[in-house]
Amino acid sequence: SRCYGSIYLKLSKGRSNDMHPPIFLWAAGLALAGSNTACLPDAIDELDRKQLVNLVAGESYSIGLWRNGDYPAARLAARVVQIIIQERIGYKVDLKGPGALTIDGFFALMGCSQPLNGTDRGCGPSVTRVHINVEVWTEGYAE
Repeated sequence: SRCYGSIYLKLSKGRSNDMHPPIFLWAAGLALAGSNTACLPDAIDELDRKQLVNLVAGESYSIGLWRNGDYPAARLAARVVQIIIQERIGYKVDLKGPGALTIDGFFALMGCSQPLNGTDRGCGPSVTRVHINVEVWTEGYAE
């Protein structure tokens, strides 16, 4: 079954009636759906999805999508972006994180191998495995 087929059932159990806008139900259903189920009509098949290729290092890998925080909005934003990249653009995506702070995501985007470690973030490698961060809070870092 497609992931949007049973969205209302997944969300309506134990929920109040104040969350009925159809777009919210659809988007929230995407976040709750299993990763092996196509969410969009005419989705690019999982076997046909491409990976990034690093010709210098001679390796290929999925697009890394960082998620800041482990709360509903962060999971939803990351899942919607993951679905669009995989099912419409046709690339494999690995979810990374979650980090507790926006700065963790910045270190991950720079290629640091241990972005969650505040004492040694493991910065310096020439290849980053995280390429996208969809939710950041930058106001506190301006100073």
